[in-house]
Amino acid sequence: MRASNTIRLLWNTTNVLPSSTNGICNMKFQEALRSLKFNKDTRFVLSGPEYYLKEQFIQASKVVYPGSQFLMFYPDMQAEALEVFQGGNFFGDRIIVLRQFNDMKMDLFISALEKPSKDCVILVLSEGVTKTKPITKAISIATEVECNRMREYGDDYPIWISAKASERGFVMREHSEAQLYGRTGSNMFAIVNELKKLFIYKGDTGVITSDDVLKVVSETMVSTTYSIFECLLKRDIAGALRGFESYCRVHDNFMELVSFLGTYLEKLYRMVLMREKKFSERDIGGILNIPEYLVKTRYLPKALSLGLDVLGARISSLCDLDVRMRQFKGDKRRLMEAYFFSYVE
Repeated sequence: MRASNTIRLLWNTTNVLPSSTNGICNMKFQEALRSLKFNKDTRFVLSGPEYYLKEQFIQASKVVYPGSQFLMFYPDMQAEALEVFQGGNFFGDRIIVLRQFNDMKMDLFISALEKPSKDCVILVLSEGVTKTKPITKAISIATEVECNRMREYGDDYPIWISAKASERGFVMREHSEAQLYGRTGSNMFAIVNELKKLFIYKGDTGVITSDDVLKVVSETMVSTTYSIFECLLKRDIAGALRGFESYCRVHDNFMELVSFLGTYLEKLYRMVLMREKKFSERDIGGILNIPEYLVKTRYLPKALSLGLDVLGARISSLCDLDVRMRQFKGDKRRLMEAYFFSYVE
């Protein structure tokens, strides 16, 4: 039997995104939560790069099914997982979580998933995995739960921080939400943990200030692709190298960074072309999915100052880097650093 207050408790513990019209609210994630809460679906595929949301969804399943047996399997345990699927749930309801499902023999599990069962099954895909035919098949018989990160270049994270504080009865003052984000970066686990520290520190006072953040919040931010890119635009090579060193603490594959730089250089190139055609900043931002104020105050002025020739040359150089990164067998950090230095040539 489910607890009578399951729905209220679940919403309080897993409503991780605020109701907002600023592009923050991941509606598909919220819809999947509602489907879980009201038992509309029992098969889920967790996709996307945000690990925090995946964990929140798994925890939510435990709240919805408090008396169920909880079973979790990794790729090296798939033989045991198959036995569980084929054995049936004779001993009561179960929650079955398959981690790194894309690294398992997916076809064997998909055939089992197509059979009727009362089990709640959660398939967790790794970050950045390509949607192969078996994954597409799994999504066709289960509900896809998109666990996406918020935009790092806007105010999505500060708004989310403010909303989380508000849920606990606190008010963020003096831009303390932005300051907290500046110290933690986009790591949602770090943000939540630092907020908990602030709540304990402030007690019942209800107001969190900039000074509170400085006193309590640990500086754990790892440089993002955005901060590295902006240093390069300013030809701040020392800043880019410092950011890259920080980035390397949690990344050992730099293809995501190369891809990001290519995407944004191409956006700058298109900005110049659209400006030549008399497009407004609002139109440019809408087409490229960049906030208008960032187009107007940051990216468009820099793109115009660089010009099409320079931007085209940098895009070409980045394409060469992409090929070398795939072929080079040594320390790829040297290739990235050499590319950074090309911005002062």
